[in-house]
Amino acid sequence: MKSPWKKLLVAAGLTAFVLAVALLAAHFLFPYRIAAQTARNRLEASSPLRLSFKGPQPGWPFNYSLDSVHISAATSSGIITLVHFDEVKLHAAPLDLLTGCLEVSFRAKAGPGLVRGRAESRLGRLNEYYINIEEIDLPDFAVSLPGRAGGVRGRLTGQVTIISQGKASPMGGRGSLRLGPGRIDGLNLPLVPLSTLKIDCLVLNFKLEPGRVIVEKLEAEGPLGRFSLTGRVMDLKKPRLNLTGTARLGSSGKALTNINFRLTGPAAQPRVKVVSMKGPGGLSVQDLIKRLER
Repeated sequence: MKSPWKKLLVAAGLTAFVLAVALLAAHFLFPYRIAAQTARNRLEASSPLRLSFKGPQPGWPFNYSLDSVHISAATSSGIITLVHFDEVKLHAAPLDLLTGCLEVSFRAKAGPGLVRGRAESRLGRLNEYYINIEEIDLPDFAVSLPGRAGGVRGRLTGQVTIISQGKASPMGGRGSLRLGPGRIDGLNLPLVPLSTLKIDCLVLNFKLEPGRVIVEKLEAEGPLGRFSLTGRVMDLKKPRLNLTGTARLGSSGKALTNINFRLTGPAAQPRVKVVSMKGPGGLSVQDLIKRLER
């Protein structure tokens, strides 16, 4: 081999070695905790989400871990706990930056449950972010309302896609989630003496638009009856509801009460307005109660 080619190969090898050392040094010496805290502060300043975590700790190769990741939401009535992860592992592909794209895959554990997904940032495209939660399996999932006013608990599975443009509030996306078996606590329908509903299955299909969530279908069914809701959740920083729903208490073959209602106002303290209530044979609930009292 001629001398110039040897020199070129040596130079290329040294360059590759220096780049590798630089990447590894950046990986292990980068101030991840400061960066993570800065990102968390920006998220909390622009959204109702609240985060707490331990770490991150860099691993090998280009793996990162967070422990005790707690996600909640601030409302006018207090803090709503959303989910707690025992451990979150991230894997980044830094060489993708050469193509103007950074992709991070993640894996989160919550007890025996698991969440997998990926986040993708494409540079030069209006700072667009693409987040896809490919798999959700959380037996211990729970959302609690402030002051122990109620909540939702059960086994969660589903898929969610979120598109953002550098803001905490999503610009688009959609999701399909299934919860069950589980329970809903804190029900508050006028004239209905039922505060807890055990559910065999709860299905939620939704679409994300700028500043709002379109609830295409929310259905819950269990031994005591069935509920369904459709409508919109407006202003994600201070969520407000505009939903219409139906409820059937009792089995499908022997319904005790059929209810049409509206759910409006702040998400933490919604207002429930019953539009109509009918008992067996067309009787109103009030008449049904009077007959039972005789």
